Amino acid sequence: MLGFKDRLEEMEIKYKELNEKLSDPAIISNQSEYQKLLKQHAKIKKIVDKYSEYKEVLKGIEEARGIIDSEEDAEIRELAELELAELEPEKERLEKELPVLLLPQDPNDEKNVIVEIRAGAGGDEAGLFAADLFRMYTRYAESKGWKSEIMSSNQSELGGFKEVIFSLEGEDVYSRMKYESGVHRVQRVPVTESGGRIHTSTATVAVLPEAEEVELEIDPNDLRIDVFRSSGPGGQSVNTTDSAVRITHLPTGIVVSCQDEKSQHKNREKAMRILRARLKEKLEAEQRAEIDEARKSQVGTGERSEKIRTYNFPQGRVSDHRINLTIYKLDQVLDGELDLIVQELINEDIARRLLNIKELLDTTVEYFKKYGLKEPRLDAEVLLAHVLKKERIQLYVDFDQPLNESELAEYRQLVYLRTRHHPVAYLLGKKEFMSLEFIVNEDVLIPRPETEELVENIIEYCKNCNLAGPNIVDVGTGSGAIAVSLAHYIEGARVLAIDISPGALKVARENIARYELGDRVKVMEGDLLTPLIWLNKDNVDIVVSNPPYIDQEGMANLSPEVRMEPELALSGGIDGLDYYRRLIPQALKVLKDDGLLALEIGYDQAAAVRELFDASWSKVEVKKDYSGHDRMVFAWK
Repeated sequence: MLGFKDRLEEMEIKYKELNEKLSDPAIISNQSEYQKLLKQHAKIKKIVDKYSEYKEVLKGIEEARGIIDSEEDAEIRELAELELAELEPEKERLEKELPVLLLPQDPNDEKNVIVEIRAGAGGDEAGLFAADLFRMYTRYAESKGWKSEIMSSNQSELGGFKEVIFSLEGEDVYSRMKYESGVHRVQRVPVTESGGRIHTSTATVAVLPEAEEVELEIDPNDLRIDVFRSSGPGGQSVNTTDSAVRITHLPTGIVVSCQDEKSQHKNREKAMRILRARLKEKLEAEQRAEIDEARKSQVGTGERSEKIRTYNFPQGRVSDHRINLTIYKLDQVLDGELDLIVQELINEDIARRLLNIKELLDTTVEYFKKYGLKEPRLDAEVLLAHVLKKERIQLYVDFDQPLNESELAEYRQLVYLRTRHHPVAYLLGKKEFMSLEFIVNEDVLIPRPETEELVENIIEYCKNCNLAGPNIVDVGTGSGAIAVSLAHYIEGARVLAIDISPGALKVARENIARYELGDRVKVMEGDLLTPLIWLNKDNVDIVVSNPPYIDQEGMANLSPEVRMEPELALSGGIDGLDYYRRLIPQALKVLKDDGLLALEIGYDQAAAVRELFDASWSKVEVKKDYSGHDRMVFAWK
């Protein structure tokens, strides 16, 4: 409860403020504002009342424990113990209910809805099934005290519906009906089947929150309105006047028609309500797509393979495939007792939304362990902190904070990719190096701590030699981590970052711009030092490189994570020395006298790399890393 206390206290303050506003004559006279505040007040009141109840229970528990600890009279202590036994379960109950009340509410939950049912696969039987669904929803509406009204319909010859559109009005309609969107499947012997064979048919259901005029403004110039004579099977609903209305929304191409009423005015009014709801759904779908491009539309195609629920008549069962729920009460459900399923869907939704930081971390750690990840807790913490935009330590301060839908979806996607061995740095799109944050992606090698030691040695070298404003070339710059770090920490340093990969140079440019070093760090596309040799440049103070140095055998045995990194930045040929063989003699052509070549090497390559330096070099020195491995070679011209 600690994590929710502050939010509950805020609710109490807001509730008091609303009470004051609702008694203000100026607000009372403004009915639109008054009604708006009244709705807010009603929402918050539920939470505040529940919180007051919770505080009273806590107070009672504290008093009962005080009596038990201090009271000498045995009978009074017994009464206090009985009271405590009653209050403790109440405390647990309220601690479960309060977080649910604090969950962010879907802004559409209180809205009325427009429901569209269309026959899918299965011909006439699909139409009959669509009619069954219509009856189920209208019966359900009756049980809830909602008002239903047919807005448009197209009947089939056997008495079913090719399409039926109707509205539902009442309290919190969308909050319960929103779970019905999707493909519904029926398995039964059709009335047209003489052989007694079971057929499978489908119908699609779309539940659209109804948009109000103030919520969605439609330009009349964007509408084309056509009128025509209504018609129906067997001569039903035939009018002698042009009362049917078809409205086309020109910018989107959405077409709505309505012909159920004898009045053109009423048909037009209904058609506009449907159009407004469809436009609202389209707008919200586009907004959702920006967050999650993979999100599917709510209806689907109506194919038999797409389904949210199956109604099996021979077995008398209904199965909701989203939560793996099966109940053997088909008749009751079709007769409108839909809460048998809807309530379970709501409970599942609440449980999913109540997943808090601690539960997610614990679950993810166990999940990562199954996939053999070396640092499951660290990976889980880093990914979750990234999604929630928190420091890792803050996760444990806010451990009972639930995630919203978009946060949970983003986190689950990252977890999935991590189990497929995508490196954490690529998933985050960043990696810290030399206390600086660098953008990284699949085009560049992920900066390593070992390379930091190479950079630190160069910084120390410039300091000891009083080398002011040195000219430095970073060969195979990748993300630009070495180049940017040297320019950042060495005053006046001018760095040329060279790479053969256009993708890597793009990332390097972004990192250079990030630290506003464009005036001192330049990029050049090319193979090692070849571009400088062509330009006859021989004024370089320092050439630094972390070249590809993994040998053929090592490449074959790379971990799945490292395999995700660009091979161009890893493979050093059969023995891992290909780039050293080319780079060392090239460096002689661009370095000043006494200029420095600083190289990172593999932990077992020191002797082999040293042998590549001839007498043209005045001094060659192998340096160890903090682990005691030979990991750097420094050579002076």
